[in-house]
Amino acid sequence: MESLAPGSPGCGAFTQKAEQIAMNNEEQQSAAVRKANLHFRKETQLREGAAAWSEYNAQEAAMRQKTARLREQRLARDALAEKITASSK
Repeated sequence: MESLAPGSPGCGAFTQKAEQIAMNNEEQQSAAVRKANLHFRKETQLREGAAAWSEYNAQEAAMRQKTARLREQRLARDALAEKITASSK
């Protein structure tokens, strides 16, 4: 016996019927439900956007701190190398 798993050849009629039912449900939704869903999606996008922006700012701050630390190390190393070179002449 052939299984009717999604994507299998015998599943096409079922999938089409399910899509038709889903489309009918969407058409029957009231304006208030559609508005509420839109509002919910916008709120979700705002929260996700704020979280992404916070993460971006945190990464930028970490990169600036790392760059400053590496610059200090490089300047100290160069100063020491110059001092050693000057004393050996």
